[in-house]
Amino acid sequence: MEQPAFFSIVRTDFNYRFRLDLPDGSVTGLEYNTDLSVETAERLRRALQAASQSMYSLVSGDVKRQTTKLSVVTDSLLALGRFLFDIMLPNPLQEAL
Repeated sequence: MEQPAFFSIVRTDFNYRFRLDLPDGSVTGLEYNTDLSVETAERLRRALQAASQSMYSLVSGDVKRQTTKLSVVTDSLLALGRFLFDIMLPNPLQEAL
């Protein structure tokens, strides 16, 4: 029977606290903090803004151009996900995931 893994993120200002609990017991209670520099926080803001703008343009646009717009949305979401994983997530959690 499958059991859920729990991954939580708590943000306070420029600090992010990550916690991972896996059901098989191989990883229990890994908890790490990441403090964002002003530069990293600005990069995160820009990545979030790009992703939200591209999604907004998809839902508000012309049906004929949705395939083209979908690739823009996909690219911006992939870039955001890669940034979150590579820059914000601590290495031990990257390896566990």
